[in-house]
Amino acid sequence: MKTKSELLFEELCKIRGVSCELIDTTPESRRPDYRIWLNKIEVIVEVKQFEPGEFEDQLINQAQETDSDALVTTVVSRIRSKFHKAQGQIRNLSKGIHPSLFVIYDATNGLSLMDRVDILTAMYGDDILRIQYYKETYLKIKNAVRRFGGNRKLDQGHNRSISAFAWLRSHSESDISLEIYHNDFAEIPIDVNAATILASTQFRRVPSTSDEYREWEQIGGNHKSKK
Repeated sequence: MKTKSELLFEELCKIRGVSCELIDTTPESRRPDYRIWLNKIEVIVEVKQFEPGEFEDQLINQAQETDSDALVTTVVSRIRSKFHKAQGQIRNLSKGIHPSLFVIYDATNGLSLMDRVDILTAMYGDDILRIQYYKETYLKIKNAVRRFGGNRKLDQGHNRSISAFAWLRSHSESDISLEIYHNDFAEIPIDVNAATILASTQFRRVPSTSDEYREWEQIGGNHKSKK
């Protein structure tokens, strides 16, 4: 039985006129979900979703309390966990020949509080602040640098077969969108112009040669629905 995310992705491809082929799977041989074609470029796609869990249950219960503490969302670790299960499948089928796309769908109806920063952190590592003090005293800061830390899923030596992450969103039955977040280290990037037919918006990190913290910048044109 297909998941909601798979049905939404298929519907999005249909709406946008993108050729989409389901990849046959068996319990013994799990593979990425789809092959799609963007301007004749074959792209391997894995679609994952996370369901309401402990965080959302606490959030709902907390809403009934008049005096309650804030909760810390676990959405970044959930994105990483889903990707961890998919990365080998994607790598095996892309074979260094085809670009690939890891698609995540939030099935909690927004209760997870997922946003673009979560995707950035899931891809490139924890947001940390490295502080240097003057030797004479620890009361004066010499330098403070914000950078990406541990738990990164993408870098120069890992998961370069992944061309991009993507956030599948459903605002209504007829309003489905896909935001693409390109991987700086991809061996085979997804062509930005070709992806415009499918993506509502595309992003990459602000370019830099260092490991400093960098936010997303929008690239390429937006998809424009045919009228």
